[in-house]
Amino acid sequence: MVGNERMSTTLSLCTVCVFNKCVYVAATLFLFTIVLHMFVLSVLSREVMESHEVTYNKKTMPVRAICNLNGHLIEPHRIHAGVSVPNVDSGDGTKMRAGQIFAIETFGSTGIGFVGNTGVSSHFMRPWPGGAPRASSGLTGPAKALLGEIDNKFGTLAFCPRWFDHPSKFEGPLGELVGAGVVAEYPPLCDVEGSYTAQYEHTIAVTNSGVRVITRGPDY
Repeated sequence: MVGNERMSTTLSLCTVCVFNKCVYVAATLFLFTIVLHMFVLSVLSREVMESHEVTYNKKTMPVRAICNLNGHLIEPHRIHAGVSVPNVDSGDGTKMRAGQIFAIETFGSTGIGFVGNTGVSSHFMRPWPGGAPRASSGLTGPAKALLGEIDNKFGTLAFCPRWFDHPSKFEGPLGELVGAGVVAEYPPLCDVEGSYTAQYEHTIAVTNSGVRVITRGPDY
């Protein structure tokens, strides 16, 4: 989605700036035991993101927050656990609470700030128990075998077909699993043609004494 190195770096710095501001505010509020609602972060995220602009090929473009992509709560073996951290104000009064883990994801675009499914799916995931059919009845032998391998290797975490030893032989069975609703597919997400997008992400732990970024390291 970002096809130019200079543009990619500049736009990515915008998303980093938004992330750092959001974490700073969250940490400050929790330090002083002030309740943090989701809409506080979402309003701040959009304000900081859209205060930036990028220039490429002598053309200056405003940066927009992508309104239909969010950060999210993380629970054991459940990467998207039902609570969203919006990039724009949604009026969400949900509170962050001590003991929770969140993926804070900031998304910027030079397009309209709205993405849709485009192209061939590259990521797949088993639905969370109770969220969709998980039974294997009615499936062919190869599809059942693939389903067993998915459950053993990935459980309810996302995966890519290229991670299998022989990905090409799974194309038919994987399509069968998707068609039966026991595996969900996730196509690439794109803004309008010709636009550039960027995303930045870290995982934070909310504690009684503040917020800790638990994925930050010397290289990221």
